[in-house]
Amino acid sequence: AEVCVSASATTGFTCFTSDDIYGSMGSYRIYGNRFLSYNKTYYFKIRAFYYEDANHTKVYGPYSPVVSGRTKLAQPQPKITVDSATSLKLYWPYTSYSDKNYVYRATSADGPYTLVFTSSYDATTFIDQNLTTGQQYFYKVRTYNATTLEYSPYSNVISGMTAFLAPTSVTPVELSSTSLRVDIKPASGATGYEFKYYKVDAAVVDPVWTIEEITTPSIVLNDLNIGDYYVIEIRGFKTVDSTRVYTDNKFRTSIHHIPMTPVLTKTANYNSATVTWDAIDGADAYELSYMNT
Repeated sequence: AEVCVSASATTGFTCFTSDDIYGSMGSYRIYGNRFLSYNKTYYFKIRAFYYEDANHTKVYGPYSPVVSGRTKLAQPQPKITVDSATSLKLYWPYTSYSDKNYVYRATSADGPYTLVFTSSYDATTFIDQNLTTGQQYFYKVRTYNATTLEYSPYSNVISGMTAFLAPTSVTPVELSSTSLRVDIKPASGATGYEFKYYKVDAAVVDPVWTIEEITTPSIVLNDLNIGDYYVIEIRGFKTVDSTRVYTDNKFRTSIHHIPMTPVLTKTANYNSATVTWDAIDGADAYELSYMNT
């Protein structure tokens, strides 16, 4: 069966395939050698040609020697991402005809590798947990067909390093006209935070960061001005074997320093009401809203 043709303006070659060495079986035509059956041997031969006239009449040369190949399980193509400070996530496309997947891990590219995960054919992800923060791990994957008892080739070795995920949100809490507290949503596994901030000023092209290191997910900022905006940037860290390991990315946002919220107290009788509140530091005036429902 003719399976591929490559030609220039005057010359080219034609490929033929069969599932029998004598060419007596499989008179089908395929393209790009796709859609073959698993665990089957196919035979190929090629011959060159040239066009002898304007009608593109082909003149062929002799066939090449026959070569053959057996279809096997494809090599897996895994990828890896950081899942947390102590876990890595592997994922890979489904491999046709695989009944099981095997994941192997090592702490160096050369091994030795240990089997850490076995799954059914349709499982294409694996989260490797309880790892050491800041440690690089190496992985390779292969699949298995239970009918032919065949393993696929090992995947290429991939690696990942466990790292903290940065904080994902903050909550500003006004304390006074010149201070506020920033509560940080903790980063998993972090024992401290590098906290940076600066005041937004359109006239300042290259602002200077104020940098603080804190061991709790909360910090009080002082000497602020009501109405100003501040840009903050946070990353977590943990000390591993005397080395500080930081989160793999940073959380960045802006906060607006606004007056504190008044706390109201009211007294009422049948046709009047009195509302009082403590003075708000930094407030110039108060806006009171009310409705009769």
